[in-house]
Amino acid sequence: MPQTQASAPSNLTAVVLAAGAGTRMKSRTSKVLHRMAGRALLQYPVLAALRAGADKVVVVTNPAHRDDIAASLEELRVEAGPAASAPFELAIQHSPRGSGDAARAALPALKGGLVLVLNGDAPSIEAAQFDLLVDRLCAAACDVALVT
Repeated sequence: MPQTQASAPSNLTAVVLAAGAGTRMKSRTSKVLHRMAGRALLQYPVLAALRAGADKVVVVTNPAHRDDIAASLEELRVEAGPAASAPFELAIQHSPRGSGDAARAALPALKGGLVLVLNGDAPSIEAAQFDLLVDRLCAAACDVALVT
């Protein structure tokens, strides 16, 4: 992944959906906390959002995994150093009612500006993929994008 931060509009917030139970994985560990290439799956989209210029990252999780998600974000902050200087905030989805409800759980943390909604289990996403999307959203005066 590129190490430089893309130019992004001010007030760019990334909402990372990480509340799913991951029951098909048959593991007590949250799906987004399973590791790939030395890093939790969740850390890939969070880091990509930061490198794309997000000045805030809201991670939506469920109550059962809150502490583990927070620990993973702190691990990323330590590892990434200045690239992870934007604030992280946890939002809680108390009942599993799907991705739309998870995104709604992040609403109190949003203060306006551009919002990118990302899946927390998307390790292949990179900051460069956001550049064109952010440019087009700004040109079209849109406020929300869902990256799948």
